[in-house]
Amino acid sequence: MILTHILLCSLILEPAPAPQPLLVQLYVQEYGCHPLRGLPDKVPALDAPEQEPSDGDGTAAPLPGRVAKLEVAQAVVAMRDIGSYFPAEQRWWPLFTDRQAAQPIYRQMLGAGVKPGVLLPENPLEILKPSTYRFYYQAVQEGAIVVQPMRNHQFDHFAARASFASALGLRPLAALVVDGWSDNLLAAGKGAYLIDHRGSSGYGGLPVPARQHEVQGRYIYHASDTLPHGGGFAVVIDPQYWPDGGVGRVDYPELGLSWEYLNSDFHSRLEGLETSPMGHVLAMATLLSVPVGLFFATPWPNVLQWVGTSISWVSLVIGAGLLLLLILAALRRLRRLW
Repeated sequence: MILTHILLCSLILEPAPAPQPLLVQLYVQEYGCHPLRGLPDKVPALDAPEQEPSDGDGTAAPLPGRVAKLEVAQAVVAMRDIGSYFPAEQRWWPLFTDRQAAQPIYRQMLGAGVKPGVLLPENPLEILKPSTYRFYYQAVQEGAIVVQPMRNHQFDHFAARASFASALGLRPLAALVVDGWSDNLLAAGKGAYLIDHRGSSGYGGLPVPARQHEVQGRYIYHASDTLPHGGGFAVVIDPQYWPDGGVGRVDYPELGLSWEYLNSDFHSRLEGLETSPMGHVLAMATLLSVPVGLFFATPWPNVLQWVGTSISWVSLVIGAGLLLLLILAALRRLRRLW
């Protein structure tokens, strides 16, 4: 087991390219792994001797023992299996998209007293659809917790959209980083950040350990569509069923989120939204500025398609109105004749 642990720590902390420093720090804190320069020479060879003669030109060939150990380590520590070598008690928190919330499990969790998360759409304009807004508003009234999507290097966009959601009564208490881990997360405001490890995120680096991490006021969590191997605390996105343990295994992140928008600080807490009077004014202003900004940021073919669709619907409504007026006028004329 000691050999496996050494091989594991050596492999996961010395790949190419090297892991990001803050992520390495999380592995040091949670798993006791420390960066090593390759595999230790004192570890015995698994399938071949450590000595290898020169290849004839004076340069030493790669040690087959070292290669064998690396191959075994790669087989042992597939990304999804890293956590299984550092087991911990399984705890989880459910997070639903609006589509999956139509499934019975969402209602079952609410009925069992669980407060699940509900993920807002990345495009804020979708929230303005009556059916979509009605779902999120009702979910908040029933105790669900709003989670705002976020991408690395787009903290200004995130701040505007979080302010927009807050003005609609859907203030977020956590953020889902949809493109995976980045050390730049320290540039974001303090609060709860869920690191998306689903295949759709495109993130292929080391997984964030399935624990609660606190780094300079930022609480970091592993999030995926399945429970991580080896247990620990994780966020499960769109769960299809109750994992083993049911309600007893449900736990909650350290909820809360802070951001800065146009030099005004916003602090979203369970108790409410804390900001200055100017912050409230700016939040209300996002109800106009965010849709307008998204409109002008949309590629022109999409804008033209949207304009054409809108004109078609407006024409249809006007035509229906004129037809209704014509029918009413005809009925009135008939009544006079009678």
